[in-house]
Order: sequence, then structure tokens, then C-alpha cells
Amino acid sequence: MSESENLPNPLSSPIRPIRQAKRKAIMKIDKAVPKEKEYKRKREKEKRELQESNKRKKKSIKNQALAINQLPSLDINQNSSSSIDNGLKIDLIRETFIPLECVICTEDIIELLDKADKEGKGGIGGGLVLWTCEQKDCGALFCITCVINYVTFPGRQQGGGLRRRENLKCPTCTRIWDLEAIKDQVRAYDANRLDELGI
Repeated sequence: MSESENLPNPLSSPIRPIRQAKRKAIMKIDKAVPKEKEYKRKREKEKRELQESNKRKKKSIKNQALAINQLPSLDINQNSSSSIDNGLKIDLIRETFIPLECVICTEDIIELLDKADKEGKGGIGGGLVLWTCEQKDCGALFCITCVINYVTFPGRQQGGGLRRRENLKCPTCTRIWDLEAIKDQVRAYDANRLDELGI
């Protein structure tokens, strides 16, 4: 038997493995491109919806603030049934008028969210950049940087560590914050910033 008889016939042999691998890779790329475009469109849509929602909230809060300012001035000791109850006015102010800025540094909330979103931090829409005091009748908003500074200052200078938990009070309502919840949010926002908490 000659050597030529032992060699496989190139016409009858299957497609080479390298060609198959190339074809598979091309097919994967062809499938991935439209998926990536779809995800990009979805992200852009979510961003637009968030911006529109923030605009609506800002407009609504401004309108509510104007409505509150237009309420008649009230005397606490006045018992007239025709006037609006003073307690109702206070509830309206507390529940509907939440300023759209950080309580400490007064930076605009929308700008904070946009900045965090551009940096790729803070989850969808950059929401983790904000800390909200969840105490009843408070709801004050803080940026995460101000929260970190507030937690560590002046505790580091006085005792060389964090403020004690009993001193960790909201600057607005003066009730105690949950330090563990702050740690969790800072970790989710940017784990590298945990060092700034002195943990």
C-alpha cells in the first residue's frame, strides 16, 4: 500500500476545527452586538426616565412649597374653626417639602446623582450617593461624602476613632443613625471609602 493511499482525501474530510471555531466566534459576535445595542438603549431609556422623574419631583416640590407659603399666617392660640389647623400646616411642610440638596454641603441632589452615574458608582441612577434619614417626620437628604465626614469628625481628633454611636445623631432631627446601615451603604457605593470611616 502506497503512502498516497493512507492520506485522507481533503474533499471528504470535515471542516477543519479552526474554521469551525472561527465560525462559532463570528456567530457569537453577531448575536452579542444586537444584545449590547438593546442593553444600551435600555440604559439610555432608564436614564431619560430618571431625569424626567427628577424634573417632575422638583417641579412638584416647588409647587407644594409655593402652596404652603400661600397658606394664611396662623396664631397657635387661635381657635377659629374657619382657619386651617396649625398642625396640618406643619405636617404639610414636613411631609411634602424636602429640599433637593444635601443638608450639609447644599450641593444639588440632581447634580450628585448625575455625577455618581457618570462615574459608574451608586447603582442605577447613582442613588447610593445619597443617605436619607429615615426617622419619622425627618427624611433629610445627605451626600455620602458628607455622611462619612460627619461620622468621623471630630471623633478622630478627640478619641482617635469613630464617634460613639450615642453621639451619631442626624443634624436635622437629632435622632441616632444606624452606623451598620451607613457602613453597608458606603461599602455598596465604593468599598475603598470604608477606610475613610476608620473601619
